Order: sequence, then structure tokens, then C-alpha cells
Amino acid sequence: STDLFGNPDPRDQPTPATTGGSLDAVNPDAPLAVRLRPRTVEEIVGQQHLLTPGSPLRRLAEGTAAMSVFLWGPPGVGKTTIALQMLHSLLTGSTWFGQSVTQIDGAVGLMSYDMDAGMLMNWMGGAPGIDPTKVIAVNTYKQGNPLGVASMRQQIAEVWKAMDVEVVVVDSFSASFFGLDQNDAAATMAHYRDLKLFALSEVGAKALIVITHSTESNPSSPRGSTVHVDTA
Repeated sequence: STDLFGNPDPRDQPTPATTGGSLDAVNPDAPLAVRLRPRTVEEIVGQQHLLTPGSPLRRLAEGTAAMSVFLWGPPGVGKTTIALQMLHSLLTGSTWFGQSVTQIDGAVGLMSYDMDAGMLMNWMGGAPGIDPTKVIAVNTYKQGNPLGVASMRQQIAEVWKAMDVEVVVVDSFSASFFGLDQNDAAATMAHYRDLKLFALSEVGAKALIVITHSTESNPSSPRGSTVHVDTA
């Protein structure tokens, strides 16, 4: 990439997709993990406690108003995949858990701390029907934290506001945290408030999706302060 927004080399752009759910629908040069990532809810294996009727995601799908979402769990369980599938439905108007979804007019913004933004864009390029101009990713993977730098934060907010970003995804909370201690309830809550300020006020988005990791000893509990659970 050549700038803060990780503008990719045109030669590395993903091959346009015709249908979802097949390896050849994504850039064949993309990493295997990207090519195998589920692109529809139907392709998800496991996580039935999240997908069955009455589950949190089902209730979210049946809602009528935009809302912010907090996803936590151990690495590899599908947090980012579920978030990306939510974005796919919002960008294309495709159904989510069998529920009709109102297609958003604006764009989505991804703060990609835990994965190279190019991998995310490869996946989004392999999902059918997505307008690539409505997916704006800031590649923060192993490149510091721009939300903690006033000038960079302002630049991102101004660009995203101009591009009418309606949904902001932060992946992950831990990597975006610039406080001293995530076990400190006050510091953790302050960071949540700051993420909300950035997404909903500075960018002007309608919803914020935050992804965080659980502890290794207890996959059902988020890493750090219990404020995570209280916030959820």
C-alpha cells in the first residue's frame, strides 16, 4: 500500500465473483484462509448457539433499527467472518438469517488491526454483489494505532464522512486500545466511549461493530475488564 488507506496495486485486485461459496470466486493468489472463509451464513459450520432462533444474532436480524454490535470469542471461531457477512447483507440487501435487510446507501469502514486489510478486501471482492468503492479499509495491521494520533484520526474521519460511511468495524478492541491496562475498568470503558465518539460522531456512522478476543482460560469471557460484558 502507498498511503494510510492501503490503496492496493491494481494488479493485485481480486477476480470478480459470480457466486459465493467456491474457491474460484476469490483471487486465486489470495491466502487459503481468505479463499476458504465462509461468504454466506449458510456456509458457517458450528456456532449454533449464535445462529438458532432466539439467539443474539437471530434477534439482531429480526430487528428493525440499526444498532451497534460487540462480538467476542477465541481466535478462529468466526467473529470477523460474521461481521463481514453482516456488512455483505447491508451493502447488497441480501437476506441475513432469512430476514430481509434494507440495503444501506453509504459505505462501510474497516479498521483492520488484526489482519492485513488486503486479505479482507480479497474476501469482500469474492462476495457476490459488493460494490468495492463502498468498502474502505484502513490497514493498521502491525502499523501502529492511527486512532491514537490526532492528525491521522482526523484524516480517517474526514475521508470516511465524505464517503458516507454508515457502519464502522474495529477489529479488534485489544489492538485498538491505547490505554495502559485493559484490566482497568475505567480505562476500558473510556476506550469504548472513544470508539463510539469516533464512529458515531466524528465519522457520522449509524452503527459500530467491535470485535474482541476472549481469554485463553475462559473462551466465554472477553479478555480484560468485565466492562466488556457490561457494555455488551
